[in-house]
Amino acid sequence: AWVLAGWHPTLAVYDPGTGWNLTPPSAAGDPTYAASSLFDVRLTLPAEFAVVATGIEAEAEAGTGAGARVGTDAEAGVGASTGTGQRIAGDEPVARRFVAGPAREFTMVVDATYVPSRVEAGGVAVVAWSEQAQTEMAERAAARAAADLVAYGERFGAYPFRELELVQAPLAGALAVAWSGLIFLDGDSLLGTYGEGDSLAFETVVAHETAHLWWGALAGTDSNRHPWIQEGLATVSSLGALAWEGDPAAAEASLEVWVLGPARRLLASGDAVADRPITEGQDETVRGLATYGKGSLGFLAIREEIGDAAFWAALGDVAEGWRFRIFAPDDLLAAFERRSGEELDEVWNEWFAETAMTGVKIDAVAEGFAEDPPR
Repeated sequence: AWVLAGWHPTLAVYDPGTGWNLTPPSAAGDPTYAASSLFDVRLTLPAEFAVVATGIEAEAEAGTGAGARVGTDAEAGVGASTGTGQRIAGDEPVARRFVAGPAREFTMVVDATYVPSRVEAGGVAVVAWSEQAQTEMAERAAARAAADLVAYGERFGAYPFRELELVQAPLAGALAVAWSGLIFLDGDSLLGTYGEGDSLAFETVVAHETAHLWWGALAGTDSNRHPWIQEGLATVSSLGALAWEGDPAAAEASLEVWVLGPARRLLASGDAVADRPITEGQDETVRGLATYGKGSLGFLAIREEIGDAAFWAALGDVAEGWRFRIFAPDDLLAAFERRSGEELDEVWNEWFAETAMTGVKIDAVAEGFAEDPPR
């Protein structure tokens, strides 16, 4: 497979007071910090290749000359599209056009052997592309993502596009990565090791990446300066999804693995501030524990403080109010305070801006989650 991520120009974010943010993507951070924009991409490639990409395939023409027109996604109608990954019959090269947006980047995977597994989720076509040997795990990933699209849509606003595609891709140091309308799934670790031997971890990772379609792709943040925001929100959303779908015990088990365990390991190493920018030379282990463990735990501490209903309602306000835009930490704090009617500077700073975490505080959040799981 040819994996093209970070290859296409993106629209830079304009920060009031500092101007255009031209910082290149960090290998250690979330791949994309960009403004939402529209993409119109044309490719010419052999007919046997499937292109799994951000957006939809709008048109394809066989041959490099006048060529026979194969068809358009628009003519197929909403819900009738075969997805961006369709193959075109014939031996001639095919000129293909893809349109996407508003999206933060245009990403694609090109392969001649992957096969699709399809499900529907409230009018959205969810398609998982994988090697033939991984189709069972790909089907499970598609079904999980479809359930999550519905659950998140009810709380954070409907997923605005007609398609979501998941695709097997070789990843270094990650189980999965989310882009605009597209999720990479590592074949060896996620579809292989986790899919075959740790069903709950598999489900949680897919739910986490699906949550990034809201936290990062739709409602954007500066993921290099404040990586804990979208990673923490995606993590607590994945725990919510497990509980909302009727399995609070699974949510509690995942809380231990993905949040409490990392937070305790961070505390054992001396604690660290969660709201820290990604910089060269950082201790990657400490950064990861602070981002995913302590950052997620801080959001759950806020949920404990203001109540379950106010917590998810505030996240819904942010997801809807900042759709296709960029929000800052202060915007998120303000949403929690509006919904709760409380001043939350103390709990916010305690978890995100200070090194004040203790074992007692970790246990208190864990006990609160067990007694009152997400509803």
